[in-house]
Amino acid sequence: MRNVITQRRYGYWRELLEQWVFLVERIHRVTVEKHSVYSYKERTNVGLLAAAATANGWIALEECRSEKYSSKDSEEVYQGRSDLRIWRDKRHHEIEAKFLRIALTSTSTTRLTKAAEKSVADAARSVESGDRFDRKIAVTFVVPTLTNSQADKLSEKMQSEHQERLINFIQEKKPSFMAYAFPGRAPVAGSLNRQALGVILFGTEPSEA
Repeated sequence: MRNVITQRRYGYWRELLEQWVFLVERIHRVTVEKHSVYSYKERTNVGLLAAAATANGWIALEECRSEKYSSKDSEEVYQGRSDLRIWRDKRHHEIEAKFLRIALTSTSTTRLTKAAEKSVADAARSVESGDRFDRKIAVTFVVPTLTNSQADKLSEKMQSEHQERLINFIQEKKPSFMAYAFPGRAPVAGSLNRQALGVILFGTEPSEA
């Protein structure tokens, strides 16, 4: 299961996201399913997005200095950090990311909604550069997981149905772009009893949230 979806405004992100999907799948294959990017947390996943951007002709810098407003409605500015900044031609994007693992079979969407809202809030606090093609973007990585026993018992059909339910929930929020890849199970780093199934990435601008 894999796909890339972009709104018209982010049509130029399609190749970048196709590259990201390719890398997610390739890492799973090359590491013999032991070190999939979705086995790990936010920093690793931001790094792969940076790698996809670089492969697509962007310049990418992670964890670099960025001016931030101290709160949403404040004019006070401090020196903070951006999770990722990318440049290509006249375009410059400053990206704030959030990551969460969720139980595939859970019907609760509270944590997912809160993570996406926190990503948008963080992106909104970035000080505008004034460049014509500057954009502040909130990105959320979502990794569905199963316990080892669930992974053994849940049929592929049921697993796919749960994945589609989660994807549809995110799509209903109309993100600016969305991509996902489910190459196969991989052990969750730091857990002896949980399997990660793949990763969903979606993003939006604070002004559109």
